[in-house]
Order: sequence, then structure tokens, then C-alpha cells
Amino acid sequence: MLRNYLLIAFRNLLKNKAFSLINILGLAIGMAACLLILQYVNFELSYDDFHEHAEDIYRVHAYNFKDNTITRKTPLNPYPLGPGLQKDYPEVINFTRLILPWSGQEASSTLVWRNMKGNTVKQNFKWGFYTDPGFLEMFSFSLLKGDRQAALKSTHQIVLSESTARKLFGNNWQEKDDIIGQSLEYINEYDRFTLVISGIIADAPANAHFQYEFLTSMSTLSTGWAKDFIDTWDSNGVYTYLQLAPQTDANNFTHKLNTFVAQHGPENLHAHTEFSLLPLQDIYLYSHLEEELKVNGNAKYVSFLSLVAILILSIALVNYMNLTTAKAVSRGNEVGVRKVMGAKRAQIVRQFLFESLLLNVLAFILAMTFLQLAIPFYTHLTGKVWNAAPGHFRGFILLLFPLSTLISGLYPALLLSGFHPVQMLKGRFVHSQSGMQLRKGMVVFQFWISVMLIIFTFTVYHQLQYMRTYDPGFEQEGVLVVKGPANRTETWIEHDQQRNTSDHTDTFKDAASQYAGGNAVSLSWSIPGERGSIWPVGLVEAYGNSKIDVINADNDYAAVYGLELMSGVFDTENGYVINESAAEILGYDDPTAAVGQVFRDDRNHERNIRGVVKDYHHHSLQHQIRPLIFSENDPTYQLDFYYSLKVNTGQLNTTMDQLENAYKKAYPFDAFEYYFIDEYFDAQYREDQRFGNLFSLFSGLCIFIACLGLFGLSLQTIAEKTKEIGIRKVLGASVSNILSLLSRDFIKLVIIASVLALPLAYWVIQRWLQNYAFHIEIAWWLLLLPVLLLIIITMLTISFQTTRAALANPVDSLKYE
Repeated sequence: MLRNYLLIAFRNLLKNKAFSLINILGLAIGMAACLLILQYVNFELSYDDFHEHAEDIYRVHAYNFKDNTITRKTPLNPYPLGPGLQKDYPEVINFTRLILPWSGQEASSTLVWRNMKGNTVKQNFKWGFYTDPGFLEMFSFSLLKGDRQAALKSTHQIVLSESTARKLFGNNWQEKDDIIGQSLEYINEYDRFTLVISGIIADAPANAHFQYEFLTSMSTLSTGWAKDFIDTWDSNGVYTYLQLAPQTDANNFTHKLNTFVAQHGPENLHAHTEFSLLPLQDIYLYSHLEEELKVNGNAKYVSFLSLVAILILSIALVNYMNLTTAKAVSRGNEVGVRKVMGAKRAQIVRQFLFESLLLNVLAFILAMTFLQLAIPFYTHLTGKVWNAAPGHFRGFILLLFPLSTLISGLYPALLLSGFHPVQMLKGRFVHSQSGMQLRKGMVVFQFWISVMLIIFTFTVYHQLQYMRTYDPGFEQEGVLVVKGPANRTETWIEHDQQRNTSDHTDTFKDAASQYAGGNAVSLSWSIPGERGSIWPVGLVEAYGNSKIDVINADNDYAAVYGLELMSGVFDTENGYVINESAAEILGYDDPTAAVGQVFRDDRNHERNIRGVVKDYHHHSLQHQIRPLIFSENDPTYQLDFYYSLKVNTGQLNTTMDQLENAYKKAYPFDAFEYYFIDEYFDAQYREDQRFGNLFSLFSGLCIFIACLGLFGLSLQTIAEKTKEIGIRKVLGASVSNILSLLSRDFIKLVIIASVLALPLAYWVIQRWLQNYAFHIEIAWWLLLLPVLLLIIITMLTISFQTTRAALANPVDSLKYE
């Protein structure tokens, strides 16, 4: 019996080649696209779930507020918080803190290793943390060499990542048994330590919310430049992680956390800051704070793409069901004869299910082929590694095939097997109202999804274009940024034995001015799109205890970036310059009134306001414009700084060579690093662009699958109307009349689907655009143009077959019938 089922299924497959190809291709594309999306979703949802204690680990967040309004959200908090909580509350099993070198996220540290032969290996690294012993106890990163309990316990210890060990000791570092115990020189912004290698740790997986290149024991930090204030509540630059006892209520402990701050911290911290806990596994998708350690993902994007995966597979399955029921005109006699000959309903159901099984086997094989071919493209498009190892992902692949077989085959099997044999032999099912409405309903469902996806694709593309072309309020074209030296300690000690880089900064700035065509050259701590070197200053009570972001920049900053002065002059050497938003917070509705006034912060620093600049977007359009104060650079207290200058792009190669030579003369121990500000600023939109590309691609596939089904239905419709077309042509109907006859039913279905889709589409895109502080307006064409496009796509899909039928000789049509 099984052999008979498969034989008949194979014969039907060959007999209806066009329908079989459409079904197989549609299902294969649907399966492959669904699996690609779910691979991406699976990876996004897997962040930090490899840690053994992941469910009990939380990161502490700080929310600054004014008048019950949150003004800043940050993952940074005071140094004493972690150890104090563990001491006072038994719920805290362990804690660890992460501190980057004091020059912020853009800074580098240098490791120097000298071997027995006197050779020196020197490498710069960006992600080196000071951390507590609890790091290796809380997190499940694999320690390849060393003692997990003791590796970060003592002063002047360092644990290298596997990739860092490879850079310092070569690819055969694992063969060196004497790595543990060797000494390295560690040089950062203000310190130079001799550290002992106490361990080698595996590189952090790609699905960790932060990466590291080496870890230095926290106690080492207290022996250097920061020893006088690191233990105070003023040291607000620490990422704190807590491991709570199992079954601890995080909400209740959050209340204890804020109580602890109120009891031990300064009054102004408790009065204007509220602390909270975020589960470790939620950081990547749900934490979008300032000073994040990594560009995080977006939970809404993951949800949208998951929905697209379901819709793609649904359309492919609906196509199969629709085309199978539409073919009842040719299968009705077969089913009727089988029933007359004694076949039971269960046998006919099994027959149709075996046909579905054969089709799905072929589609699944083709889908796996598509999947393998798409892996390089997937990696390039998403920037994510392909990882099919997780068991639940492999389980879904195995589940997808039988699920697709059952869903696509069961309904047509039950429907066609349930009719009376006399009705089937008379073809009554084909002409029944219920059968026609069923197929139309499925087509409307497909068009409804297609309209929704086209509208949202247009919206995403338009919003991305809006962000990339929107005038941010500063000059981008031709502005080159050169990073300052990675480690001034190296320059100070080895070059001139003094802790002052003012001579070097002036040397390079003067040289750069010559090669910038006479344009200004600016030295600043921060550039548009960069966050690490901006620090907030608190205001006195008279200003409402707000906080304002401070950017250290020289007097040429406004000239290089084309900032528009509303009043006064851009003079940071003799006072402060503020933006419009800062002037508003300070109570000056008229920018002119602010110039000459004395500004005082909560640390009693006083300077006159010299000028007011027009608001500009220092960060992406996802964020509101923040109040800014521009202050002078202090050459004796340099953090990570940048040189900004305008260059002639027509002579770029020559200019870059000259700048590099000048840089090496000023900073002989550092690499020459540069980039253009427009590319750097646009990098903030990289995640949005990836989402837009992914969504557009898979929406296009979804529409393509729907068009495959539409093409198949048009074939069947024309086959059913062959005799009617012949008679109409004999009676004088024109080609345009025939085209109208065959197309109008499909156009009606598109219009019905559009009417149903537009209200929901409007609501969805309105909610999505709320994620951006600055966004497009929902114009009428954004909703109606996709409907027109879908009508055009529909006409193009069915035009070949309808035109062919309209031009056919009526004699051949009637003779055929």
C-alpha cells in the first residue's frame, strides 16, 4: 500500500509539472528564509545564556532624574557599591566590577613583553579591564591556564585572553609552559605597572554582551594614579555585576539597593539617582543606555523578524493548500472513482498526505541547499557568525519538515476526501460557493501580508534615508579625525620624561594646519558620534540640580565642524560656550541674555558664558539633543583626544602621507589612526541599516512566494475558463475584454486586502517610529504607493498567462473542450 501511495504521488508530481515546481520552489524558499531568520533570532536571543549562573546575575543601572523625569540612564555607578552590598546583604553571593582605563571606551592600553633574548613585543589593546576576583567565579568563561580562584586575587596580576596571548607569544603559545609567572609591562593613560601573568582565558564568545582582551586585578588600580579617590563614592565609572542567591526577588532587592545608597552614599546621589537591576541575559536586547560596552541589539527588531519568518512560512503553506484545492477540478474524478471502488476516507487522506510528504521532502532538500549557499551572504549582511550548533535550533530544523508536511497536506486531504463520490464525479466542489470563497480568502490573506510588508519596508527605508540625509547641524564633508596617542604614559616616560603632552599636541596641530589648506585644526576630547569622553557636570540648586554634558574642545572646534553661533563668540579658553538647550535649562530664553553671565556647577567651578551655539546632533537621531557645555582643554589632564581638520579630498593621498609623517614626529611611540567624521557618525545607524536590509530582503522573498502562488492560481483560473474565453471571443469580445475578465477578480482581492491592511499598517509603523526621537511623518503616499505597487506586481504576475489566453484561437479552445 505504501508503495502504491508513493507511486501515485510521484506520477501526479510529473503530471502537473508547473504546479509541482511552484509548490516545491515556494515551500523551499519559505523554509530556507524561515531558517535564516530563526538562525539570526536564535543568535540574538542567546546572548550570555552560556554562563552557568546567568539567571542569578544582574547588572546595576543608575537613572538620574529631575522633577520625576529621567534625564540620564547609565550602567556606570560608584566604586564602593558592589563590595558594600555583599557585605551588608546575604542575598549577594558574589559581585564583580569592570573598569576601563581612565580614558574612556575609545582609549587603548599597551602591553610590552621582553623575552629572554632581549626582544620586545609591544601591542595596543582597547578592551582591557580592571576587575575583581568574582569575575572568574561568576562568569563561565573558560580559563585555559591558571587557577580560577587565585588568578585575580592579588595585586599586579593580569589574565590574558587567548587572542592576546597569540599576539604577544605567537600562535604556538599553548606549547609554552612558562607563560604563567612571566612579567609584562602594562601602560595606560596615567599608569605604568609591571604585572605578572596569572592566567590565560578563552576569548569571549560572539554572543557575550562585552568582549575583553585582558583582565587586570582590581587591587592593582589602587596602587596607581587613582589611589586617592578610587574608593570614594565620587568614582562613578564602574560597571557593577551582582550574583544574587537563587530565588531572590530582584524587585525587592532593588529597594534594598537604593536604601543602601541612601545610608552610605552622598545626599545628592540618593536625591537625584535611582538604581535598578537588569538581568544579565536581558542586557544585549533591552539595555540601550549611554556608555554601553557594546552596540546592543534591539528586541523589537528580533520580534519583527520573527513575525516575518512566520509570515513567510505561512504564505508558502497557504500557497500549497490553495493550489492543491484549486486542482480539485482534475482530482475530483480520481477521488470519486476511488470512493466508488471502495476506498475509505482514511486511505484517501493518507494518499494526499503522502503526496504532501513527497513534495515537502523535495522542498526540504532544496531548502537545505539554499541555506548552505546563503551562509556567506548571511554573514556579510548581518555581521553575525553562523552557528547552527544549539540543540534547539537543530531541533526546529527537524521539526520544520514534518510540521510543514502536516499543515500543508492535512487540510486539502480532509477537504477532498470528505465529499460524496457523486458530487466529485460531477465536479460540484469546484463550482461550490464554499470552495471559491475558501480560495479567495487565502489569496486575500497573502495579499494582506504583502501589503503590510511593503508598507513597512518603505517606511524602514525612508526612515533610514531620513537619518542619513538629515542635516545634523554640523559640517561632515571633508572633515578628517586623527586619534590622539593611545598612551601618553608611554610618550611621557620614554620620550621626554615629563607628564605633559602640550608640546606634542601643539607640534602636530601646527603641522596639520599647514597640510589642511589653511583651514582650522581642532583639538577636542569628543567628536560627533562619540560618547566615551563626554562627562556630565551637576548644576547648583538654583538651576534645578540638572546635569549638562561637558565637551572639552579648543576655540577651533566650531570652525572645523561649522557650528552656528547664536550669540557671542566660541571662546573656551576664557570661559564656557553652551548650546541652546543648555541656555534653556539655565533659564535664558534669549541666547543673547546668556552671554556674559556667570555659570557655576555643583563643584563651585565658575566661569563666564562666552557664547551660545545652535543646537546640533552630537549623537544619532535616535536620541534627543542634550544640553552641552564646551570647556577648554587642560593639557595636564588629557583624556582621549582627537584632532579634527578639513582636508582637500582631491589630494588625499599626499595629505595623508604628510599628516602621518608629522604625527610620527610628535608621537613616535603610537600608530597613526584616522577616519572621516561622516563615516564615523553614520556607524551609529549600522544596526538599523542591517535590520532594514534584512527586513527588505525577507519581505521581498515573502512577496515573491505570494506571487508564485498567484501565478499558479492564474494558470488554474485560465484552465477553468478556457471554454468561456473561446465562446466570448466567438461572440466578439476583444482582447482587452478578456484581459479585464481574467484580471478583475485578482485586483478586487488586492483592494480588499489593502483596505484590511492599511489601518493596522498605520498603527504598526507609527509605533515603530516612536523609537526615534527624530523621524519621518507618515505621508499618504507611504500607505497608498505600496498598494499601487502590489497591483502592478499582481498584473505583471498574471499578465503573461492572461495575455496568452486572450490571444488564443477560440477554435482551439472550443475544440479542446
